[in-house]
Amino acid sequence: MKIYTGTGDEGFTSLLSGKRVLKSNKRIDAYGDVDELSAFLGVVSSLVCSKSSDIVKDIVEIQSELLKAGAWLASDSGSSSIKKLDLITEEPAKNLESRIDKMSEKLPPL
Repeated sequence: MKIYTGTGDEGFTSLLSGKRVLKSNKRIDAYGDVDELSAFLGVVSSLVCSKSSDIVKDIVEIQSELLKAGAWLASDSGSSSIKKLDLITEEPAKNLESRIDKMSEKLPPL
């Protein structure tokens, strides 16, 4: 398997549909930021003492949601790949807020 596309750069990159967009496109910046956040969370997860902790499980769930968001950002509205993507719902955010509330109960008042 080649590690390059052979399509040349010229300042453009492809979305999942194959549509070419400028590398300076805000969508490309956005999914790059999402990817960097996921990588940072991976580092945090690796530093947690107990690998079976709830925090690690939370991080894995967050990374999963970030991957979904990145896939949506890499798709355009005319792409057939959209039909295959998992929907992004409010449920993960509500679950995360609940976990934050539980962790906050253990913190001293600010």
